Amino acid sequence: MLRSRLIASAALVVLFSDMTMATTITEDWTSARNSYDVHACGLNRFVLGENNGQQRGAIAHFTVLPGDLCLKTTGERSEVVLGGWQSTSRFQVLGNEGTEFYRLSVKLSPDWMPPQFNSRGFKWGIFFQLHGPNEYGASPAIAMYAEDRFSLYVLGGDMNKKIGGKRYLTKDDLNVGKWVDFVLEIKWAPDASGAIAVYRKDEGVSTWEQVVDIKSVATLQYMGAQMPKPHYWKAGFYRSESDHTNSLWLGPIVRGRTFAEVAGN
Repeated sequence: MLRSRLIASAALVVLFSDMTMATTITEDWTSARNSYDVHACGLNRFVLGENNGQQRGAIAHFTVLPGDLCLKTTGERSEVVLGGWQSTSRFQVLGNEGTEFYRLSVKLSPDWMPPQFNSRGFKWGIFFQLHGPNEYGASPAIAMYAEDRFSLYVLGGDMNKKIGGKRYLTKDDLNVGKWVDFVLEIKWAPDASGAIAVYRKDEGVSTWEQVVDIKSVATLQYMGAQMPKPHYWKAGFYRSESDHTNSLWLGPIVRGRTFAEVAGN
């Protein structure tokens, strides 16, 4: 059932390195990054954008061109790893965080076209993803898609089985050329005790609307023994090979303990 939430208080955004102490944590795109942490094929693929007053902080502009194959992957991309993947970081998920909330803001270019099917018959376009341990070689545990509509992808649990897939949102239109805010409410678990809900608010709208509510779903990945290893977040755009350019903007990503903390005004 759809429901709306009106948030009147502003979020306090403070940087901490220990999630047990944090109120909220933000990614404003200005953090120093190692060479591995920027998955982009050219200097103009990931740049700071101009804040037009719609967002509360820095904006990142991501562009993907035909042939932007980075790091020997199967798709074209312009992405950044949030906070570093090789050590404990502000955006690493260890599996013991309980329930968390993530806010992200996305604006697709006015000339947006969805990614195309590749030579193997697959199509995807991801702008926010929770990457599991690299050695699993698996799709993301959680991902937000922008193709011909917005959608959510969940693939948790045992990666020997890989049970999951896309869940389309009850309000999934792209609203191209305008900002769309999402809040993800995630209960971390490697089994069916997990849950995920997504809330949406379009530019010029004051209320949040719940657009998906999934109970009894694994939100963390493991392989064999049910002991999840650290996961990490990535943001930008990762798509199937296409013959056109895709461009989008992301506002600051906020990580917190409550809906009110991250949702802001």
